[in-house]
Amino acid sequence: MADLKPTDWLKKSLEGDPHSYELFLNWAAQFIRNIAKKRLAAWGLNSSELLEDFTQEVLLAIHQKRHTYLDTLPVEPWMSGIIRYKSIDWLRKNINENKYISFQDSFEQVGPEQEGHENSSMDIETVLGTLTARQREALELSKIQGLSIEEISKQTGVSISAVKVNIHRAMKSLQKRFGKGQE
Repeated sequence: MADLKPTDWLKKSLEGDPHSYELFLNWAAQFIRNIAKKRLAAWGLNSSELLEDFTQEVLLAIHQKRHTYLDTLPVEPWMSGIIRYKSIDWLRKNINENKYISFQDSFEQVGPEQEGHENSSMDIETVLGTLTARQREALELSKIQGLSIEEISKQTGVSISAVKVNIHRAMKSLQKRFGKGQE
């Protein structure tokens, strides 16, 4: 198993191999810590306790979302997406508790984790401004505020299927404009 990569470990673990899952989680914890150290430092938070708390939150999210992994793709971008969303959740939680930092400066200080992601530091308002009003509202409520599809439907007065369509179209539009598909 020493010649296998993290993608292989996750694939094998999804097939029921507990040893591969252990290897994957050990690798994932280090991957998360490396990114989290940079983010926490950029936010002026250099606590090993915070680093471990954040790492555990992301590991839990990865465990809960492992069924969403597409085994034809590398695992690192999938995990980076989870780390990014958990970072936003973590910031939102800690901002609401007035513990550590202001949201305004949080992501502006952290650059892209990987080469070739020039758009990752783009202002969220600019990105969301490219969507229709309904798409923007659905995406903000689901991905930024964390509301369920049902909650969005009740809040906006739009049917559940229309909410799903708006989110899907928004994601496709953003992927087309800013995603890796651009060459």
